[in-house]
Amino acid sequence: MSTHILFEHPLNEKMRTWLRIEFLIQQLSQHLPVNDHATALHFFRNVGDLLDVIERGDVRTELLKELERQQRKLQAWAEVPGVDVSRIDSLRQQLKTSSSILMAAPRVGQFLREDRLIGLVRQRLSIPGGCCSFDLPTLHMWLHMPQEQRDR
Repeated sequence: MSTHILFEHPLNEKMRTWLRIEFLIQQLSQHLPVNDHATALHFFRNVGDLLDVIERGDVRTELLKELERQQRKLQAWAEVPGVDVSRIDSLRQQLKTSSSILMAAPRVGQFLREDRLIGLVRQRLSIPGGCCSFDLPTLHMWLHMPQEQRDR
């Protein structure tokens, strides 16, 4: 008996980037709450990887282009006889609102890049064993804060 495995390779770099971002966000959410050292290291490693992916390409510009492309697709659907025009208008409005929010927002990942703890841990992750409590007392203290405070 043979097992078949289907592997689909995304055809363009933009799609691969979106899939990487989705994968890393899923990894982050699967290991919440951060309640011990091992989970913290996994969390910070994923945050660092996510920032690296985001910094490689202009994610905001690509997202805005994609939102615009989807609006054009919906406009084409609006001209099809028998389609629910009010639903299409509602979806187009949601896309416009998302575009406006994205335009007004700070650079993608800016809040994470400016976080002192994330920066400290990211620097030490490349050093084997570099995240020990004596190397990163800030992380050690953070891990001993109440869960509610760490979550914030």
